[in-house]
Amino acid sequence: VRDFERPYQEGIFPPSVALHQKVAEDYRIPSIDVGKALWTLVQSGKTAWETLILDTCHPLDAGYAVYAETVRKFLESQDWEAASSEPAALPPKRHPNAVEYTRFTDAWTVDAPGWTRENQPVSLFPHRIACNRPGTELEFAFRGDAIGIHWLSADDSGNVEWSVDGSPFRSRASWTPWGGKEGRGYSAMFHDPLSGSALPPGEHRLKLRVSEQTDPKSAGTWVRIAGFYTNEIP
Repeated sequence: VRDFERPYQEGIFPPSVALHQKVAEDYRIPSIDVGKALWTLVQSGKTAWETLILDTCHPLDAGYAVYAETVRKFLESQDWEAASSEPAALPPKRHPNAVEYTRFTDAWTVDAPGWTRENQPVSLFPHRIACNRPGTELEFAFRGDAIGIHWLSADDSGNVEWSVDGSPFRSRASWTPWGGKEGRGYSAMFHDPLSGSALPPGEHRLKLRVSEQTDPKSAGTWVRIAGFYTNEIP
């Protein structure tokens, strides 16, 4: 039995699913547990996990097909009516360090000499900047207490070295085991309140450069960035 199966076997939700459902309830949004749909199908003996998911959370085409069918059945089963226009009060924060003032800055708007603009998507973002030359830098000025990036993990993805406000450079890999040839986008936070690494509110500057180092399993040093996340506290 895989670890992610145990909650369903015990009749409870996995921790991540339970947290998502709590947020959905706060906003009065219906939720659909597509993970349980996969688990139920595997338990029926009609298929195996290996045909549905790449790891513990990233579906293959067969898994996405189950997701789509589950959503379709849910939508068709509902009695739809116009939503109320009455404002609803939200409950208190679920986490004392919740990030409330997020902002996404398109990487194409950042001055980044040596980086190439590519009209190819990363997740839902339509384009990105890319570079594979070690030592090539970019700087990004921002305001707030958090900084992160949305980038691509692919077979040839490399590492970056990053620093905020002149701090010692640290390394971060964009390569992951689940990137694959086509690549998958994901977010990486350098500083944020939820992890306890928040910056002092105010003006800051991120310096980022392509590293010579890369994961031994990676075929290159490519860094492909869609944009930057910040938490701009008023």
